[in-house]
Amino acid sequence: MNALLTLIPIILSVLQGIEHFVGKRLVTGEEKKLSETEGKTLARVARTILGLFLLGAILFSFSLNMQYEFLRNVLVFAFIVGYGIKAVMEWKYLEGTKHVATVTFMCLSVAAVLGSFHLIYERNLTTYGAVMAEVIDQEETVKSINIETLDQSSSIETEDERLIAEILSDPAEMVLFETSPVPLGSYHLTVHTENNQFQFYIGDDSLVKREFGTLIEYEILKDNELYRLIKSELEK
Repeated sequence: MNALLTLIPIILSVLQGIEHFVGKRLVTGEEKKLSETEGKTLARVARTILGLFLLGAILFSFSLNMQYEFLRNVLVFAFIVGYGIKAVMEWKYLEGTKHVATVTFMCLSVAAVLGSFHLIYERNLTTYGAVMAEVIDQEETVKSINIETLDQSSSIETEDERLIAEILSDPAEMVLFETSPVPLGSYHLTVHTENNQFQFYIGDDSLVKREFGTLIEYEILKDNELYRLIKSELEK
């Protein structure tokens, strides 16, 4: 989420510079603006509606688990619709090629948004095995694992090496995407080693790691083997 909040103003600032650069090289004819033509009222209304939509969509996206995908699509939609309308109005009310520059900038904007969000998406991908390797040193021995439902209605504690290996290793290739916020899920998992203990919360599509009092949240993108394994053990 922090990367996303940082990315948005950077994208907008860079695109503003690109728009100025493109405009200087592609625009020919009169230098009038839409605000100086008969279409100024319509242009102002369109900008207001689009701005309110974009603001509402960004705020709404922060309440979703899929902020990156949702916000990416919102920005792409806003650039296409906003600059598409602007290009049509420039073609209708202005002489010259200003509408060509606007369409060109629209295409560059969409490409910039898609590329930037793809880079962030790839950077935030990881696996369950990688997360476990970050917190549990390879030289440490796991002594026991405690599993309980969040309402504490059911729990087990095991020192069985086979079950411990299944919980820690079998879902190693499970793909995770670091994001926020995600629900704490249904189960609380505590891994006890010789010197430490590590806590996780598991849901049907989420994993939350508690580290030094901080929650690091992941969305589970593919088959959640860990959830099924824990559920089956508690139901025995």
